[in-house]
Amino acid sequence: MRRRGVERMRRYEEAMEGAIPTSRIAGSGGVEIPGLGEIRVSGSGYISQEEIRIGGSGELPGGLKIGALRAAGSLKVKGKLEIGEGQLSGSARIEGPLRAGELKAAGSLRVEGEAEGERMELSGSSTINGKVELKDSLTSEGSLKILGDLRAGNLIELKGGFDIGGDVSTRIFRAEVRRESRIGGEIKAEEVEIESKRGGRLRVGGIRGESISLEGVICEDVAGGDIHIGEGCELGRVRYRGKIEIHPKAKLRNPPERVEPEG
Repeated sequence: MRRRGVERMRRYEEAMEGAIPTSRIAGSGGVEIPGLGEIRVSGSGYISQEEIRIGGSGELPGGLKIGALRAAGSLKVKGKLEIGEGQLSGSARIEGPLRAGELKAAGSLRVEGEAEGERMELSGSSTINGKVELKDSLTSEGSLKILGDLRAGNLIELKGGFDIGGDVSTRIFRAEVRRESRIGGEIKAEEVEIESKRGGRLRVGGIRGESISLEGVICEDVAGGDIHIGEGCELGRVRYRGKIEIHPKAKLRNPPERVEPEG
């Protein structure tokens, strides 16, 4: 009998772990989440399993799985976070990996791990200390730093300055480079469009694409179908299958090579 009672209690505790009671906070207060820790809010907050809203300062335990997170002010998550939808403004620090269906962040965002989801819209200063994998798109305006690879199914659009440690792969890659920027690996996309603003330049290991338009790019190896090489480019080897245009002020270490289409 005692063993059955212990087993029932264990199952109850497992079922309750991570369950979030519905609460409202005005001023300063907290809500204990069984098995995870405490949600702390200074300001105003609404807390439930479906949605957490925080205005002011908030601290969340790691391991939360919630439908939506909306925070304005200062937010700290003490571990991994899984959300269906996120809207963050101000300062947000996630001390672990992030999984988000759709995330919009304005201000300062720091993720101490990898990030994955459907789409991200970032503005301000964003740092992700791991790889990023998105089914649809990433748009960023401001400063972006990603430690590993960046992959998105449809679109990557970057405006400002960025530092990406690994490869970048997507269907359409667009960048408006406003400061010195770097991609440690290669860009792989059907369409690649890189534009220099305010003297910004991009250093990248390699570029692969069907349609490529470059400005202010420093790269050792470019290969594609139709290639436009604009002002400020410094390129090593260039291979093309279709058409090529070269600005008079672009620098090529070697003459471009025309290659036959595969197949």
